[in-house]
Amino acid sequence: MPIKAQILGKQLKQVRMSRGKSQEEVAKELKVSRSTLAQMELGNRMVRAEDIERLARIYECSPSSLMTPGGADDDSNPERICNEIAVTAPIIKSNEKTLLELRNALTLSITLTELEEKLGLRICSLNPPDYDARQPTSQWEAIHQGQVAAEHERLRLNLGDGPIRDVPETLAISGVRTTAISMPKEIASVFLMSEESGALVVVNKKLSHERRRFLCAHGFAHCIFDRRQKWVVCRSDDSGSLTELRANAFAGRFLIPETGLRRYLQSLGKDTMSQSSGSTLTIFSESGDDKNAAGQTQVDGRGRRGMNPVSVCDLAQISSYFGVDISLAAHIMANLRYLDARELERMKSSSTDGASGRTIEALALYSAGTAHQRDAFQTRLLALALEGLVREEINMEDFDNITSMVGVKKSEREILLNSYGLSRKRDNPAS
Repeated sequence: MPIKAQILGKQLKQVRMSRGKSQEEVAKELKVSRSTLAQMELGNRMVRAEDIERLARIYECSPSSLMTPGGADDDSNPERICNEIAVTAPIIKSNEKTLLELRNALTLSITLTELEEKLGLRICSLNPPDYDARQPTSQWEAIHQGQVAAEHERLRLNLGDGPIRDVPETLAISGVRTTAISMPKEIASVFLMSEESGALVVVNKKLSHERRRFLCAHGFAHCIFDRRQKWVVCRSDDSGSLTELRANAFAGRFLIPETGLRRYLQSLGKDTMSQSSGSTLTIFSESGDDKNAAGQTQVDGRGRRGMNPVSVCDLAQISSYFGVDISLAAHIMANLRYLDARELERMKSSSTDGASGRTIEALALYSAGTAHQRDAFQTRLLALALEGLVREEINMEDFDNITSMVGVKKSEREILLNSYGLSRKRDNPAS
């Protein structure tokens, strides 16, 4: 059934606002007048198929998500989805290797969903919630939504205030698959969502491990906020979009919780009230008198311990502890008033001139780790394939096909089968 003009117009307006674009900006890119675009969004002007395609390129989303109320679409054919992405993101279209790896990742994710259905795991899985928040209308609102959601998700996942050692594994438990493929440097990540494929975050393999961890958390934000869009392409230089700003704010707070950062700073002997509270504190007391009726005690904190500024060495330890890039750690500390503007610039300089990297090497600090040989969701697919074989939900041919898709060698297949007491002569567990 064709979508009504008013509903389509409302959808177009919501997507435009979520991208942080004005009517003037979009009208200029669409090569129409602002009033023409306004009439489209009001449902008073017919929107042609070519308009939808051009708007999809501008907003970097699928044409079907613009034409379907809520952005939902049941078609999850990997070939079709990749072709849609290629049309709206030409830089991906020109890279055959990226398209092939993207199709393979989608196929694997769909296979995992099918296997979870057969094993009855979809019902009991800890799927991420749908934060039905309104589209942010300002940068401040976007940041607020992202940070609040990050705090809620850490509570829901029982992560406490400490670092997340393995972000992909943590997200896999929550039903979000992550993988890394080779992509052009202009593309940071791609988020895809459908009933068949589940939530899939594809990050650029060429980026640093810390950066990929951040993008996994960034994709998690798209999962809980933007799942009605079938896919979202995240560019390396895309900072103007409100949805991207919200996802960035979520990722920063998800990886570095405020209370966890404060406690770690305290463990380094740093005063955590210096920037946020000033040098003088006013303490309320119930025992007031005539001279001090409000019961206030003024405390002068000048000269207190821990007032010395955060050093590059401190920042290196913080970034290593939370498994993030030094620049991200510095910006979060500045937002929480642990660094002033001058100190932030000093930390950024240490990152660009290599001083922070040399400090990490000299301290022999723990790294967030090298990437696993296989992605967390690929490992899960292998484990469930073995479980499916034990339960006789799949046969040996299915198992061989799945392991081939993941790139498991023949010798490794036999090791996996032996670990479950299985043999190729029969699909049942050995007695």
